[in-house]
Amino acid sequence: MIATSRSTRVTYPYAIAAIVFAALLLDGLDIQILALVTPQILSDWNITAAAFGPALGAVVLGTAFGAGVGGWLGDRFGHRQMLVWTMVVCGIATAASALTVDVTSLTITRLFSGLAVGAATPNALAYVVNWLPERSRAGFSALASAYSPAGGVIGSVLVVLVLPTYGWKGCFIITGAGTLAMAIAMTILLPRRKDIEAHSSLESAELAMREAKRNPTTLFSRAHLRINIGAPLAFFSLAFLSYSFLAWIPVLMSNAGMTATQAVTASLAFNIMALISPFIAGRLIAWQGTRRLMLFAAAAGIALTILTALAVASHTASPSPVMRIVVFCGTGGIGAITALLTANIYALLTCGYPEECRAKGIGLGMMIGRIGGFSAIVAGGWLLGSKDGASSLFLLAGIGLIIVAACALLIDRHVLPAAR
Repeated sequence: MIATSRSTRVTYPYAIAAIVFAALLLDGLDIQILALVTPQILSDWNITAAAFGPALGAVVLGTAFGAGVGGWLGDRFGHRQMLVWTMVVCGIATAASALTVDVTSLTITRLFSGLAVGAATPNALAYVVNWLPERSRAGFSALASAYSPAGGVIGSVLVVLVLPTYGWKGCFIITGAGTLAMAIAMTILLPRRKDIEAHSSLESAELAMREAKRNPTTLFSRAHLRINIGAPLAFFSLAFLSYSFLAWIPVLMSNAGMTATQAVTASLAFNIMALISPFIAGRLIAWQGTRRLMLFAAAAGIALTILTALAVASHTASPSPVMRIVVFCGTGGIGAITALLTANIYALLTCGYPEECRAKGIGLGMMIGRIGGFSAIVAGGWLLGSKDGASSLFLLAGIGLIIVAACALLIDRHVLPAAR
């Protein structure tokens, strides 16, 4: 690590939040970059997409287990330290992906990247909220949920600029180098935990002390039972829904009679709305609180899922313009609702646990959620290959949203509406 004096470090809460959010965006880029260059790797290595599956799945599994282990390590050894070191590991692993020569070696490097990104996220959230005033915590957590799709947008631009000249290896090297540079910047700029007490505003530190006195600091204590069950279960359901649509919308719409361009447009509508929602989630949480917003959003999502399922089920060989508009609006709306609900869960996990077990709680929720995402990739392909597979997929999405609504009622650590 680079030795720094305290005078070189940033101590403004929102500047700290901006630095950490930038780090999360790079983590999102690390997650997305392989999918964006997959066609070029398949061509260079002359392999099929099916044979390449383990490399793509390694990141998802890595983030799942990394979140659980990383949260525990962060609460034990320090969130800032874990955040910096996970960025170092992620940068090295991503850059090393440029040196791989087969699926096995690429799967190994992507697994380490996923483990690092998974460990970084709960520690990033737990670290930042120690500095932010209480009124800003839920908003930052909701915004942070957009790091993966936003990283995908950055990755798309990077691939367009870099791929023609430096190939897919150059994309990995530049992404890894950027992540390592961010680790160095955080080492220099981010204050250590002990500096919180020296900050002029002690609101976060004082609040953490009050939380520690009021709530048990052991994650699996009885006091945390309802949030320990409700938040991860809701996260699992939302991740299953989100990954199902992200992975299988083009296939689903192609089976419904749409052209390849129309199927991609439906997927684009989902992604764009999923990217926009977290940027407004903080204000909605401040307005309605997480319980009410989860219930309203889940109800709206169920209605949109039914509407879209009926439109897809009524397809013909050449879908009408009205049917296409309904499907595009439905998939876009489902993307917005899913991302909004996910942002709610981020806010719940970040604000619902006392400081001493906050990263563990966030990591637990994210780990279960990532497992839901991996399950969706596997189950979605199987369902769409079966008779009435599309109907089954929409049915599972509706059931998942019902579970989310039930979890909203179960959870007892909701973020309350802001005082008016």
